[in-house]
Amino acid sequence: MAKEIRTFTGIRGLAASLIALYHFVTFKTIAPSSPLTFSGAYMSVDAFFILSGFVLAFSYAKTFQHRFQWRDYLQFMYRRFCRIYPAYFALMLLYIAKLIVNVSGDGALGHFTPVDFISNFFMLGTWAINARPIIGPSWSVCVEVFCYIVFPFLVLAVLRNITSAIVSLVVAYAGILLIASLNIGVEGRLDVVFGDTYYPTLRALCGFVIGMSFFKVAPLVTKHKRKWDIAVAASLLLIGISIYGGLGDEITYIGIAVLVFSSSFEGPIAKSIFDNPVSYFLGKISYSLYLVHALLVTLFPKILVAAETKLPHAIGFYLVIAIYFAIAVVFATVSYMLFEVRAQNGLRRLWRPRQEAVAAA
Repeated sequence: MAKEIRTFTGIRGLAASLIALYHFVTFKTIAPSSPLTFSGAYMSVDAFFILSGFVLAFSYAKTFQHRFQWRDYLQFMYRRFCRIYPAYFALMLLYIAKLIVNVSGDGALGHFTPVDFISNFFMLGTWAINARPIIGPSWSVCVEVFCYIVFPFLVLAVLRNITSAIVSLVVAYAGILLIASLNIGVEGRLDVVFGDTYYPTLRALCGFVIGMSFFKVAPLVTKHKRKWDIAVAASLLLIGISIYGGLGDEITYIGIAVLVFSSSFEGPIAKSIFDNPVSYFLGKISYSLYLVHALLVTLFPKILVAAETKLPHAIGFYLVIAIYFAIAVVFATVSYMLFEVRAQNGLRRLWRPRQEAVAAA
């Protein structure tokens, strides 16, 4: 079995890129005159949740499916800590430095309480604690941590058999419909991001369970790989029609879910879109790109204003957004190399399963 589903890496890369561009064009001083929109891009995080559920099931189902041992659980959680915390912590320090220097000029540091800082340090900000996030987009990372904590127990329930997987899939999508029915999202019905309720956590958990269910169901339809590859193109079409045709987040969510499931078979269409060098590279740095881009968003409106004194609005806008994204990619690449590779590997060497230590000796 392959160690990596490369098309999934590409999906992550394009999803993180869409979010970075979306946050730029929706920034409060840019949005009124932006010639470009990325409507519905906030739902890229739902792709993250579904992907994470599938990938963790792909990697760890055998560890927890037939037995639960605390040693396995602690090793799993330590691996997840090594994966996500070094980049999160290092970039959080940069964000705090930005607050102290008051780059935005709004005195934002004064709005943070000790509880906010403690909650951010322990990645608890979106667990209905309603802490102010230091890294704005980190709300989704915090709720993923909750999913990691319960993942081994979900394996016992969701991956028990095909029936349990299908039932879990239906229940999870019902949870998505429940969130949408409340109509409390920011930009859309599913854009629930604030930590004053459990709904962001529920949103992540539902996506996680859907991804796990897909992992269990996928072997049943492997002989229809070609049809599922066509479904990649169909799901992209559905997502576009749903967003720009106003069909609603619930339908867009189905398109995203089908895209993830159909891409898992790595057919020619999926590979051409998500396993090309650009998509794959963006996927490798996607976590850092997701965290670091917000550090730059608040700096570029001033640059845009300066550019528009010399250039027509549209030309200045596209030039500045291209520079913004390029710099974000450079920063993310550095973060990836330092914190996601070196720091992660260093931390993982501190505690390895016995069989890994023997193999490395």
